[in-house]
Amino acid sequence: MPVGATALEVIAESIFKKGEKKRRSSLVVHSPQALKSLVDRNKVLLIDVRNRTELNEKGQIPGSVCLPLHEVDAAFDGGRVSDQEFLERYGFPRPGPRREDVVLTCRSGRRVWAADRLLRRRGYERLRIYSGSFRDWVRRGGETFLADYDLDYDILN
Repeated sequence: MPVGATALEVIAESIFKKGEKKRRSSLVVHSPQALKSLVDRNKVLLIDVRNRTELNEKGQIPGSVCLPLHEVDAAFDGGRVSDQEFLERYGFPRPGPRREDVVLTCRSGRRVWAADRLLRRRGYERLRIYSGSFRDWVRRGGETFLADYDLDYDILN
């Protein structure tokens, strides 16, 4: 490990060119083993943007939290959802835009880029993307569990 580098910097790779002003996202996490280690040590907040039904039926990565893509924009709008409402609805405090330990995941990798775009518009410039997403996690033998989310909830508009 290079002197002064964090574990996340070592396991992540930049996805933009040096000097590029606009970035799609700051870093991509490639290794499920490294991600598991970071989640196990509470070094990252792993947000799964799949629907609750998918997590109930297909499974969820241990240590991840659920915030469905269709709720991301409204959930991160402080004028529509207070910090207390966010905590009650999702079970974790809304992360601030300066946090560097937020990693997004989904089933195959498409929805994370949509969530990344939505959050970047709200000032979240330091997000990470788990490039393999749930499919790769399972394919590589990653542990999962079937979630038990209540599907009777009000959709954020």
